[in-house]
Amino acid sequence: MQKLKVGDRVRLVHKVVKEDGWVNCWSADMDRLLREKAGVDLEVTGIYSHGVYFVVDHHGWPHGAFDLIKDEVKVVAKVSMDKKYQTRDGRPVRLLCIDAVSSNYPVIALVPNSHSRDEHDASCFTPEGRFFVSGENSKDLIEVPPYADFKIDDPIMVWDHSEEGAIRRHFAGVDGDHVLAFADGCTSFSQGSYGTMTWGHARRPTAEELAVTR
Repeated sequence: MQKLKVGDRVRLVHKVVKEDGWVNCWSADMDRLLREKAGVDLEVTGIYSHGVYFVVDHHGWPHGAFDLIKDEVKVVAKVSMDKKYQTRDGRPVRLLCIDAVSSNYPVIALVPNSHSRDEHDASCFTPEGRFFVSGENSKDLIEVPPYADFKIDDPIMVWDHSEEGAIRRHFAGVDGDHVLAFADGCTSFSQGSYGTMTWGHARRPTAEELAVTR
């Protein structure tokens, strides 16, 4: 069972099914919600005991508690200004702020108009990047992996602990949260038996770094 804390926003992964049809709720409305719907966003407002959590949706109803016997919910990550996003249907997004004065829609971003990519609309989102509080929408914000726009053999600067020690390499892919680079400055064409190495961080080189030859 995952460990939740007060204030966590969670999403119901699938309908909660129990043999007796009862979800151990203090509310008939909550019991019906958990049994009939998936993809519902909830908020942990208190911990009862023995893995039973008080939960409430963004609208403030219904409230109750249920026992997380299975991995029935997942913690929903909040939108962060230091990450890159696109809409669920693939449109690039420019974040403006994540702290607008709104309890339900504090995230504001510029999104290309669905009819004209040259025009942008300022749209509001939940803290987790949903266009509507409940249900999926084509404008929901989806995090773009850090190296999604990197191509094999692209020049990159890599390092593990300090960016001051970054060295020149060529992009070779990703391995989980780490970036792969061809060893010893090789490329996919010239790597031979050198293979690849894993690095903690990478970025594109600046114009000045590209201009320097060794």
